[in-house]
Amino acid sequence: MTEITFYRFALFSPFLGPLFGYPIREQPLGILLVGSIVAGGIPYALLLVGILFWMRKRSAESIRRRILLLPILFGLALGTYASLGYIYDAWVNKASFPHPYGTVMWLTNWGIIIWYVWVGVVLLVRSLFWRLGWLHS
Repeated sequence: MTEITFYRFALFSPFLGPLFGYPIREQPLGILLVGSIVAGGIPYALLLVGILFWMRKRSAESIRRRILLLPILFGLALGTYASLGYIYDAWVNKASFPHPYGTVMWLTNWGIIIWYVWVGVVLLVRSLFWRLGWLHS
């Protein structure tokens, strides 16, 4: 498998978490995994389209360097999505929230932290596959 193909598969891997979490959806880990698609699925899907479009004629080295920026981009997309949700709810339902941006910042920060863990795992797996000879340029 080429390194670029590996990165493409890795980009779709966050959609697998909710599938694995569904059978254990009553337990805390299952709630987290299934809830991740609700909280971050739409912003990540939009970000994924842009990333796949950007990756078309890039080298594996270029993709590997820029994958470190993915959590920050996701944090921006997630924060914007959550803010728009609060604005919509306040406008349509006339709801008021005591501290909506505290919640948005909390969600964004955790999104960035979780995504940096994901990037670390992807780079470790890539390094392992490279050493085993399963990846090539």
